Amino acid sequence: MKTIFLVFFLFSAFSTTLPSTSAGFVYDTDGEPLRNGGSYHIIVSGLWGDRLRLGRSGNETCPQTVVLARSEISPVRLSTPYKILYIFEGMLISINFTKVSECVPEISEWDVVDEGSVKQVNVQRFVGPFKIVKSESHDYKLVYCPGDDDSCEDLKIHDRLLKAKAGKSFGVRFERAVKSSPEWSIV
Repeated sequence: MKTIFLVFFLFSAFSTTLPSTSAGFVYDTDGEPLRNGGSYHIIVSGLWGDRLRLGRSGNETCPQTVVLARSEISPVRLSTPYKILYIFEGMLISINFTKVSECVPEISEWDVVDEGSVKQVNVQRFVGPFKIVKSESHDYKLVYCPGDDDSCEDLKIHDRLLKAKAGKSFGVRFERAVKSSPEWSIV
């Protein structure tokens, strides 16, 4: 009886939080599926190599805001707490920069604060509020899903800052931050 209850509980927990079986993998620029916990550069489509990185905005003395820039590449970790190998489209994920300055808490991730700005802040949750979804005119887009329901907002660029409220929608691609070394053989 305990086994049946456990199986039912696990089935209901995963069936309500995992994407449907029709959702496909999210792929990187090499055509490989994104790895759960993998490090990637987020490239903004159509902007000649601009990427999302950690920067300062307003009166910040410490870089905590997600900004659009060409310099200082900042890889991010895309992860879900589920013990799966790859990230699916529409799956709730956490996003955090893999390298942050001393003034940003070591355990931190992206969140929407300050009237819609996306920042790396000290927050710990079971699963993050972001999703990667297929875009009609771009490769993928990042969306912010603040509640338990399906109401999500496209993340946008406004004055080179990543926002959840105002701004222009954009598409993204994911480039693996650490390329694996080529296989060598001795002949």
